[in-house]
Amino acid sequence: MSTAKVNLAMRQLRRWAALCSLGFVLLFTQPGQGATATDPFTFFTNIVLTGDYIVSGGPTGASQGGFAQTTFAVSGVPAGATAVAAYLYWGAVVAKSDLTAGKDAFFRAGGDTTDHDIRSLTRIINPSGTSPCSSGGGATGGGSPAHQFVMHSADVLRFLKIGDDGRFILNNGYVVTLRDDGGNAIRPLGASLLLVFRNVAEPSLSATAIYEGGVQFAQGTDLITQTLGGITQASSVNPKGKLSMIFGDGQPNFSENLRLNGQLHVNPFFKGWDNPTYTTEAGDFSLPADATSATVTIDREGFSNFDCLSGGVFIFKASLDDGDNDGLPDPVEDSSTDPTTLQPWALPNGEALPDIHAMCSTPSRLTCSTAPDLFVEVGAMFTHGPTTTPGPPAIYGSGESAVTDDDGHDHTPPPTVFRRVGDAFSAQGIKVHFDVGDVGTGFGQYPSGTVAEPYLIRDTLTKDLARGGERIEEKRCVPTATLTCQFPDYPGTVSFDFGAAMLRDAPVNADGTEFLSWGEEYRCRTGETANCRRRFDPGRNGFFHWGLYAHRRAKPKSSDPTDTDFHVPGSSSGAAHLPGDLYMVTLGGWGNGFVGPEDVVAYTTAHELGHNLYRGHRGDPFTGLEFNCNTQYLSVMNWMHQVEGLLDANGVPQLDFSGQALPDFNESSLPRGLGPLPGQVTPYRASWYAPRAGVHQSLETTAAKRHCDGSPLTQAEKDENDAGRGFVRVNGTGVTPPIDWNGDLIVNDFPLKAQDVTFNGPERMDGPPYGALNVLSAAADWPVIKSIGLRQVGSGRSMALFSFGFDPGGGFDPGGGFDPGGGFDPGGGFDPGGGFDPGGGFDPGGGFDPGGGFDPGGGFDPGGGIDQTLEEALSVPHPPHTFKAAVGPAPRRNGSVVNLSWKKPIGDVVRYRVYRVDGPTVNATTFSKKVLVAQVTSVPPSPLPATTAVDDKVTRGKTYTYFATARSVDNSETPSTFNESGMSNFGTVTIP
Repeated sequence: MSTAKVNLAMRQLRRWAALCSLGFVLLFTQPGQGATATDPFTFFTNIVLTGDYIVSGGPTGASQGGFAQTTFAVSGVPAGATAVAAYLYWGAVVAKSDLTAGKDAFFRAGGDTTDHDIRSLTRIINPSGTSPCSSGGGATGGGSPAHQFVMHSADVLRFLKIGDDGRFILNNGYVVTLRDDGGNAIRPLGASLLLVFRNVAEPSLSATAIYEGGVQFAQGTDLITQTLGGITQASSVNPKGKLSMIFGDGQPNFSENLRLNGQLHVNPFFKGWDNPTYTTEAGDFSLPADATSATVTIDREGFSNFDCLSGGVFIFKASLDDGDNDGLPDPVEDSSTDPTTLQPWALPNGEALPDIHAMCSTPSRLTCSTAPDLFVEVGAMFTHGPTTTPGPPAIYGSGESAVTDDDGHDHTPPPTVFRRVGDAFSAQGIKVHFDVGDVGTGFGQYPSGTVAEPYLIRDTLTKDLARGGERIEEKRCVPTATLTCQFPDYPGTVSFDFGAAMLRDAPVNADGTEFLSWGEEYRCRTGETANCRRRFDPGRNGFFHWGLYAHRRAKPKSSDPTDTDFHVPGSSSGAAHLPGDLYMVTLGGWGNGFVGPEDVVAYTTAHELGHNLYRGHRGDPFTGLEFNCNTQYLSVMNWMHQVEGLLDANGVPQLDFSGQALPDFNESSLPRGLGPLPGQVTPYRASWYAPRAGVHQSLETTAAKRHCDGSPLTQAEKDENDAGRGFVRVNGTGVTPPIDWNGDLIVNDFPLKAQDVTFNGPERMDGPPYGALNVLSAAADWPVIKSIGLRQVGSGRSMALFSFGFDPGGGFDPGGGFDPGGGFDPGGGFDPGGGFDPGGGFDPGGGFDPGGGFDPGGGFDPGGGIDQTLEEALSVPHPPHTFKAAVGPAPRRNGSVVNLSWKKPIGDVVRYRVYRVDGPTVNATTFSKKVLVAQVTSVPPSPLPATTAVDDKVTRGKTYTYFATARSVDNSETPSTFNESGMSNFGTVTIP
C-alpha cells in the first residue's frame, strides 16, 4: 500500500476514534429540566488562509444623549498582517413593535475623525427576535414580553484605518456608538469586533468558520449543544484549534457550564457582554487529529441558580494539513469524499465543494497533496458576427471616432495561451488546471485534443467537473432616469473589482448560458425557478481563481468629469487582487481583431495571476518604493517583459517568473553583469534604458515617449526628444556579460558614467526624482509563489471593499436608484469609481477605484499598481522577435540563399528592414558596415507586411549575421506618429 493511502487510512481511523470519544462526552452530559436546543446556530461563512482571527469588545456604557458607546482595543495582531474580513456584532433589547431599532449604529477606528453610519450595511441575524433576559439576570429569563433580543452584524472592513504601507491598521482602538433610549424601546447590551487577517509569515494553513444565531439560554432552554464544522478536516498531527463566542446578559452572580469538546469551563459569561476565546495551545480544549468539527455545549448541571444568556456567535478555527503549500487542504486533494459522512465534501449549509481530487488525479497520480496545484476558472466576453453568434455588430465610441466590429470576436483565449502558462508552472512542479468548460465545438470553445488539453478540466462519465468557460455578451450600459452610465458607448467595459465580481457571481441558466430577459433572471434570483445556478459556484471560493477576459476596463482616459475622455475607457491591460482569487484581462483595444495579440494575452494572463499569487511589479510587495522596470528583475511581472516576454539566449520570447533574486546594484556604478558571480550567465536577456546619443544611432530608434512607469515626460524631456536625444529602450544582445549599458556595441568601454537604466518618472511625493541614481533590487518569484503565493487563494478581499466571503446572492441591490433591471449591466461599464455608494457612507468616488492598484485588502503596490496600458506599451518601439536565418538552395540555379523569418511585435507595423553584417558578431565595427538586405512593406490586400525575406546575394564560405527592425504606427497618440525600433535578435549562418 502506498504511503499516501496509509496516511489516508490512518486519518480516517483517527477520525472515527475521535467521533466515538465525542459521543461519550455527549452521552454523559446531563441536561436540567428545560428543553435542549440542538444546533440552533447557522453556518455563515468560512475563510481558509495563512493567518488568524481576533475578537475584542465589551458591554456598552451609560446612555448619554440617546446613545451609548462601547470602547475597546485590539492588540496582538502580528506586524505585516492585514484584514480580509471585519465583522462587527452587537445585541440589543428592542420593542417588538420595531425590531429594526437596534440598527441605529456607528463605527469608528482610532485615528479616524468620522463615526461611520453602518445602518445600511447591517444584517439582523434573528429577524423575528428572541425572548429577552430580565435586566437583573437569572435563569428564569423574565424579560418583558413586549420586547425582544435582536442580534446584529455589519461588515466594517472599509472603515478600518489604512497605514502608509497600504495594510489595515488592526492593533488600534475602536468606538461603537449604539442607539439607547434608556431601555424603553431600545437597550443595547454590547458590541464585539471580529477581525480575520492574513499573515503570509504564518506557516500553517487554517480554516475559520463563523456560526451565527439568536438564542436564549435560560430555564426554558437549559442545554445548548452546537456542532461547529466548516473546516474540512483538521491536521492529522497535533492540530491547533481556537474557539470564540459572543454572548450577552451573562452576570457574575449566576453561573453556567461551557464545555468545549467536553472540557469544562465554569461561568465564562459574567460581564453582560462577553467574547471569550479558548485555544488548544493554552490547554483550554483538545481537538482530535483529523477532526471535521468541534462540539460546544452550555448547560446548568450542578447549579440551582444559573445565568440567562442571549446570543450569539461562535467562531471556530482549526489548522489544516497542506503539505504541498498550495492552499488546498490535503484531505480534499486526496479524496472526493468526507471520511465522516462518506459523502462528497460540502459546507455545513449544504453547498458542495469542488471535487478537487477528481480534477487533479490521474491514473499515475492517485493523490494530489504531494505536489502543488493551481485551479483557475475562466469566463470571457464576445460580440455578434458571422463567425460567432448571429446578431447586431458591436460599435465602440460615437460619431466619427466610432469603430465597428462587423466580424464579431470572442475574448476566450486560444489554447496556446493556457498551454504557455501551464508549461511555465509545470516546469516548476506546479500542476495548473484551467476550467474553460467541457469539450465543445462552438466559437470560443475548445475541442478535445488542443495543445492546452494537459491543463484543462473536463467532465468524466460520472462527474460534472467542468463548470467554467461561460461566454458573456458585450453589452452597452443603457442610461435611464435613475441610472447614469459613464461609458454608454463602449460595450464590454467592466470595472474592477465590482463589475468583474458581479459578473462572476451573477445567476445564469443551468448550462451556464445567459438569460434572455430580466424576467428570467428575476425568477432565478427569487427562487421561482430551480433551473439556474451561479456563473461561479460559491463552493469554489477559496479553491479556484476566477479570470474574466473582457473588452476594456472601466478606468476613464481622463479623471476630469468635464472632459469628453471621462466617458472613454482607457486601455489598461488588466487588473487583479494582490493577493487573492480574482483577475481580469482587458485587451480589446490592443488590436488583433479586438482581442489583443496572442502573446500579450498569454503574458498578461500570467502577469495578473502573478498578482493573485502575491507578486508585484518589482517582485515582493510591501518592500518600499521601487519601479516597474528594474533591470535585474527577470520576470513577466516586470513591465519590461509583460508585452515582449523574456528573451532567452536565442532571442526567443519566453513566459516565466524569476527564479532567483539577482544582486542589487547602484545605477551610479553599473555592474559588468547581473549574476552574483563574475561572468555568470543569466537565464534571460536584460532590458534597460540608455541615452539615445550613444545607442547605434544610425538605426534612428525612436526615443521613449513616457517614463517606464507610465508617467508623462516633462517639457524639458520632450525638448530633448525633439532635439534627437532622449532615452531609448535597449534589449541585451545575449545572456553573458559584459552588458553593453550605453548600447554603443562596445562592451569593453568600462568604466561607464552613471546611468538611469530604469528611466524613472518625475519627482513625486512617494519616491526619488526623475534621473535619480538608485539602488535597484530584484526578487525571486518562484520560491515565493510555491511557499506563500499559492496559499493566498482564500485570502483576498471581496468586491468593493466588502469582507472576503461577501455574497450578494448574484443580485446585490444597494438601492438609491441602482436597479439591475433598469438597464444596469456590469459588462456595460458601471464603475463604482464613479461615485457608486452602497450606503453606510462608503463612496469610492473622486477617482478612487478599489481595484486600481491601491488595494487596502491586499497591499498598495509600489511598483505602479494599475497595470500597463496600450499607450504605455507603445511609448517605446518594439523590435521584431524570434528572428531566424537558415541557408537553403537557390531556386532555378546552383548555389544558396538565406531564408529569413521573424515574428511581428506589438503595434501596427508598416515596414520591416532587414540588415546583414559580415562575420559571426554585431559590434561597432561590423555594424558600421551593415548592408540593407530587404525592406518589406505590405502588399494589398494584406494590411500587414510579410514577416519573411530572402537574401540571394551571398558568397560561399562567408559568415553573415542578420537582424531586423520594425516601423510601426503609434495610433495611441493624436495625431498618429511613427516608431522606429531597435534591433531584433540576431541570426547567424555560414554559406556552404
